[in-house]
Amino acid sequence: MFSVNKILTGESLPLEYIKAADGESPVLGQALKTSAGLIAKASGTDTPELICAGVKQSDGTYPVLRIRDDIEFYVDTPLTSADLGKKVTLSSDGKGITSTAGGNFRITAVGIYGSYGYFN
Repeated sequence: MFSVNKILTGESLPLEYIKAADGESPVLGQALKTSAGLIAKASGTDTPELICAGVKQSDGTYPVLRIRDDIEFYVDTPLTSADLGKKVTLSSDGKGITSTAGGNFRITAVGIYGSYGYFN
């Protein structure tokens, strides 16, 4: 699960509300991409655009946060110090990362329970 750790500009993040593609049921903290104006899970080397920020609303939309370069995320996938600076791929469910190089999540810090980084 991805969560905002810090925003370098100190701004608060506005929520957007977008419907999901057929067969998709985004969950809190999941990395998402858009296709034809609808959200779907991002995985592998996909470049995520959004993070799910809540449950489905009564109008069928999901609250999402738009990913920006100034937002550092925490993800509950622990890596090692050998992974610092590495750009890793998303997990197949879009809820975490792998240690596989070649993705869009750059590791900036690691901890016992998770890792920190930026999408870019």
